[in-house]
Amino acid sequence: MKEIVNIVKLDFITVKGKSFTPLIICTLLMFVASLFTIAHGITVMATFAGLAVQPIFIVAEQSGYNKLYGVLPVRKRNIVFGRYIFGLSLILAVTLISISLGYIAYTTSLGKSINTFKDAVYLSNLWQTGGVTIEIAASFCFFFGCCLAAVNYTLLFIFGTSKEIPANFGFLAVLVILYFVLAKVFNFDSVKFMKIISDAITNHSILVMVIMYISGVLVMMLGGCISNFFFSKREL
Repeated sequence: MKEIVNIVKLDFITVKGKSFTPLIICTLLMFVASLFTIAHGITVMATFAGLAVQPIFIVAEQSGYNKLYGVLPVRKRNIVFGRYIFGLSLILAVTLISISLGYIAYTTSLGKSINTFKDAVYLSNLWQTGGVTIEIAASFCFFFGCCLAAVNYTLLFIFGTSKEIPANFGFLAVLVILYFVLAKVFNFDSVKFMKIISDAITNHSILVMVIMYISGVLVMMLGGCISNFFFSKREL
């Protein structure tokens, strides 16, 4: 456990000067936009927060961190799990911050007195009173953020940064094919699916939030296990 904590600390030191400033700037810009438009918009930052960890992979390969880990008595699985824990912590932190900022934007609603933004503010109020609250939106963004981060980390652990782009395109192609298979073979109806989600949010909002958070953590755990399986076979 101590080894994982040390790896998390090293990852934090590595990434804080490269990703945290852009992440903070983007969050502030989204907050300003949310003040005048849809308060829920700030929660989108949770979806992309996990990508702030990506520079660690680049630095680790270019600066020789991975080779150093290979020489030192550091277990490869701890490198993997440490990075996933760091990413999950970052996503969760941004999610909680976005909820707080979202409610500040909702209660302030600076755009309600400006004709250009009145419709957006009205839509935000309609969502909030209709059951699609800011915390509900944040839970979905947390889940999507975990999915995005898990896929990104897994591909980077398997293929490395040099093959990241083709790996991402390959995964995207698999998703598109899978969607068409579901739509054609199993008659998957996205409209009906969204209706089910909408009804669930309206009638069981707390349960939906719990499921989203638990599912996000499980996705990260699955990504960590897959990454560990392949990364353990790579030479550092």
